Amino acid sequence: MKHAVVLYDGFCVLCTRSIQWLIKRDKKKIFRFVPLQSKQGTRLLELAGPQVIQYLTEQNALSKKDEKPGSVILWMDQKPYIRSDGALLAIAQLGGIYRVASWLRIIPRFIRDGIYDLIGRNRYKWFGERDSCFLPPSELVHGKGNGEMGAEGTKQEMAN
Repeated sequence: MKHAVVLYDGFCVLCTRSIQWLIKRDKKKIFRFVPLQSKQGTRLLELAGPQVIQYLTEQNALSKKDEKPGSVILWMDQKPYIRSDGALLAIAQLGGIYRVASWLRIIPRFIRDGIYDLIGRNRYKWFGERDSCFLPPSELVHGKGNGEMGAEGTKQEMAN
């Protein structure tokens, strides 16, 4: 089974709560998760290639040096989905009633992404910042699968 990979800001309280919400509802276990600040996140983006990295950087989905990541990235079917497209598509993948989320894509992207960016710019101020990076259980971390529980890492540990 091919898994969709969600890259997220592991130090953002809103982001990690959203990941926990997805994990709880992902009955089919279709998602794997990787913090953007982790070595795995960096490696996954490197494997995607320079064109993808350039696109994500131009779209402010990736952070520039010393900045916070600008977007969740849903990697599905060999393609990155960012901002509101990534969030809505991830929710819709849960199936059932959550498929309704895909209907919100009829709202023009500039409106959806405008709201997404407003929340994104203020997420640390409104929701807070974690001292350590949230990692889900290792069987849900892209590239892992040994059944150990996830852990947390400090910013320095995640960078090393």
